[in-house]
Amino acid sequence: MSSEAQEMKFLRTEYSRSFWSEFSREPFQNEVLEIGMRNTKGGLWIIGGFVSKLVARSLYDFPKSWNPIDIDFIADEIAPHQDPYVPNGWAMRFTSWGNPYLEKGDLRVELNGLTNYVPLKERRIADPKISHLLQIAPLDIQSIAVDTQRKSLEGELGINAIRRKEVKVNDWRSLGQVVEVSGRDSTKVNLEEFVRRKSDGIGFNYKFDFPPEISGGSGNGLRAPHLGSYV
Repeated sequence: MSSEAQEMKFLRTEYSRSFWSEFSREPFQNEVLEIGMRNTKGGLWIIGGFVSKLVARSLYDFPKSWNPIDIDFIADEIAPHQDPYVPNGWAMRFTSWGNPYLEKGDLRVELNGLTNYVPLKERRIADPKISHLLQIAPLDIQSIAVDTQRKSLEGELGINAIRRKEVKVNDWRSLGQVVEVSGRDSTKVNLEEFVRRKSDGIGFNYKFDFPPEISGGSGNGLRAPHLGSYV
């Protein structure tokens, strides 16, 4: 095993411990995990920003807290909507993409299935795995996942972003889609502003370089295929 592979194995183990240590301190841990387990089938992962923020808080003592708290699950399958598990005090709603989520106060728990997750379906991936989801995460800091059954952590891109304390774009197509959807319900921002806000939220620097096909862009209103008018 190379020295790089050994270091990644070490970081994966340490960051997994950091996540579960921080998560165990949250009063909502058990309730959130039960929501995930009882509304899904097969494998179940927590993905993205919630994972990164808890690991960063353990390592760098920031962010200490944030609101609202969004927790994203991805599972092999979502249980049928006809009989969902919704604990007392929670309300079930649906995202613009049709994914169910549960809300209580400042807590939001979104439920996604690998087989019906829109960004994966649009790529026409026949047998989607968690590795495919990590590959198309909009930002490298979001390319990270915790297996709730094995208690393990995956995602080299996310791990390296946390280690470097720097956020970069991972997939421009996904980034354009996310900014477009979020802009329907809030103030429209361009792509760099979106990246900056995400990096500020975790206390990291960010690096923003346009891909070659739009490298001459000013970052304000330039159109490009798959990015719409958000670049």
